[in-house]
Amino acid sequence: MSRPEDDARERLRLDKWLWFARVEKTREAAASLVQQGHVRLNRNRITKPAHDVKPGDVLTIVLNTRVRVLH
Repeated sequence: MSRPEDDARERLRLDKWLWFARVEKTREAAASLVQQGHVRLNRNRITKPAHDVKPGDVLTIVLNTRVRVLH
């Protein structure tokens, strides 16, 4: 059985993850991308940059005229 501390270690803020993955150059730009509604997490549109992302999640991101699916 997993402990809550272990679950918290596996999760990361969405804007931080996008910045670490180099989808955007700055964390502020990543947060803006999320707030504008260009990011879906497991098919659900996310507008809060602080939303948690965990291993196994599927991100769909609209960048300019391209759609990127990251998992």
